[in-house]
Amino acid sequence: LLVLHRRAGGEVFTSEEKEAFSALAAQMGLALENIRLHDEVLKKERQVQRAERLSALGRLTAGLAHEIRNGLYKIGGCAEILQDEASTDPRVAELASGIAEETRDLAEVLDRFLSFAQEGNKAWRTFSVRTVVQDVLFSLRQELERRGIECRCLMPEDELVMLGDAPRIREAILNLVLNAIEAMEGGGELELRLKRQDGGCAVEIKDTGPGIPPQYLEEIFDPFFTTKPEGTGLGLPIADQIVREHGGRICVVSELGRGSTFTVVLPLLESKATETEGGEQACGH
Repeated sequence: LLVLHRRAGGEVFTSEEKEAFSALAAQMGLALENIRLHDEVLKKERQVQRAERLSALGRLTAGLAHEIRNGLYKIGGCAEILQDEASTDPRVAELASGIAEETRDLAEVLDRFLSFAQEGNKAWRTFSVRTVVQDVLFSLRQELERRGIECRCLMPEDELVMLGDAPRIREAILNLVLNAIEAMEGGGELELRLKRQDGGCAVEIKDTGPGIPPQYLEEIFDPFFTTKPEGTGLGLPIADQIVREHGGRICVVSELGRGSTFTVVLPLLESKATETEGGEQACGH
């Protein structure tokens, strides 16, 4: 919309001038539309590139999985035997314990890689999203206490049942909660809220960490992208892939100096138009 006023001297514009301005406005509108379409194309290309990287990573890890796992099992087994037989030599026992611990850490990293190689399980079952969230919080209660993080959990009274792979949804939510915990190095407040949203349900994970710089928001779901010295850059991409497999999405809102909120939106088996009466129940760690 182009608005024209009178000239400085009070004269009105001629018909020819108005037509020229109309043509200019039309050209400006086309230019703005082209910019919008260009941004959408770039966004789609980024999504395709991310999907191709995930696919390539899945093929690679699937091919290496058995060989790496065999080696880890052998190393871990030998370390445990050595640890049992070195009871009279504390130094050897300590070294064996270190080997066993590093082996477990490597196995955990391998499991993260293998998550990309897993194809969606078509034999899905019904499960309670509420139970999954409660299980995640229960497993992390000691970690929350150790880090001095106060946790507030709000849930509806109903179970919110969905169809899918419960262990993998648990892994996705666990990765997001761990990401929030690690963002609050000096302690803080963690809030988990489960609610109905958009015909499905939403799990909000809110932290009081330093926030995510705006230039990183488009990259945090890319494999291997991390700002943590010891991070693998796989937690968020794995969570994003699992949620997408279930027809959901993850949204992020972050403010520097105030924290971040990750929202996991998932489809429910039986959607309701409005949230049930009875409100929410609070729970703590």
